[in-house]
Amino acid sequence: MELASKGELGQPTTLHDQVERMLADPRSTRFINDFVGQWLKLNQIAATDPDKKTLSRVQPKPSGRDGCRNASLFQGTDRS
Repeated sequence: MELASKGELGQPTTLHDQVERMLADPRSTRFINDFVGQWLKLNQIAATDPDKKTLSRVQPKPSGRDGCRNASLFQGTDRS
């Protein structure tokens, strides 16, 4: 809050450092998993069945862990 009140969050280096600090916090993992799960609807994928007419090769339904793995991939690409 102090950096924001001083107007320092507009500086690219300061903003980058603060984003890195927030992503390093263990609570960010839950946020990223929830965000990606809702955005890509990965939290609903186990409740759907693939259209067998459209898909010639049907893969087994993913477990709940696959959604977490996909969120982890997203988290890794977000850090550049």
